[in-house]
Amino acid sequence: MTALAGSSRTLYQGSVDGWLPRYLSHVNSHGAPTRAMWTDFSFNLALLSFTASDTASFYFVLAISNCGYIIFNFLNLHAGDPSHR
Repeated sequence: MTALAGSSRTLYQGSVDGWLPRYLSHVNSHGAPTRAMWTDFSFNLALLSFTASDTASFYFVLAISNCGYIIFNFLNLHAGDPSHR
């Protein structure tokens, strides 16, 4: 649940900043990004159904997601470093 909330907020903020389609910037009365949540949920459901077919695809998606996580953390840590500006 926390991963879904965090990734949907990222999709929402990308939409507000103009990097992603405006469709994802819709929020409900409580301020939750509903369209971003449904988009994230649908993508994850499709990804899980893809990886459920065999073990090799499961490990492939796991390896790709770990590489993406490492790259994201690297970029995120360097974005706040004042010596790189």
